[in-house]
Amino acid sequence: MDDTTALDRMRAVEARYLSLSGSANTTAVRASVERLRAQLAETRTRERDQVFTVSIPDPCGRSVFIALCRRYGLDPHRHARQRRSTVVVAAPPSFYDRVLWPEFQALTDVLYEHFLSITMRALDDVLMTGGDEAITIDRHDDP
Repeated sequence: MDDTTALDRMRAVEARYLSLSGSANTTAVRASVERLRAQLAETRTRERDQVFTVSIPDPCGRSVFIALCRRYGLDPHRHARQRRSTVVVAAPPSFYDRVLWPEFQALTDVLYEHFLSITMRALDDVLMTGGDEAITIDRHDDP
């Protein structure tokens, strides 16, 4: 997968969660984000925020999660002495379950698939060997 394909797939994920048609312009994206923020504010009048503490060891995935939180006006943080991989955010459970976490998973799936494709190309080009998984050997077959 090349960069353009990865970005297009990420935009498609974004469009799905923002309820946009195919290729939306920047103005439409901003308007949809504001609409979702308004829905979040309205949801908060009916539903109490719950504190979600997630551990995302991968810095890229953590960056995606934090960016999504900030996009929707949430305050991602961690408390003193918490691990760098920990992110704490308060949000209505329905928003977290319906929008934030699924969108995070969909975006990171695209990114990791792209990273794997870059890794495999680099291994083929530099080491001149594929980086496939290790083979499995049944212990009973060992000499």
